[in-house]
Amino acid sequence: MLEEGLEPTSELNTALLAAYSQNNLIDEAFSILDRMKTLPLCQPDVYTYSILIKACVDASQFKLVE
Repeated sequence: MLEEGLEPTSELNTALLAAYSQNNLIDEAFSILDRMKTLPLCQPDVYTYSILIKACVDASQFKLVE
């Protein structure tokens, strides 16, 4: 995103996380979540976690929901 001149925001990262989740790329989605937690202006919100929880349930990865 930075290379394209986009500022990292929680909305952009949540959209990226959602795209990974929709394609069953759970590990990549969690890496986006981890990166979001390290950036002060990109903290995950309820919507971010909802997307990730749904992806875990859809992929039957119930242990990851915690």
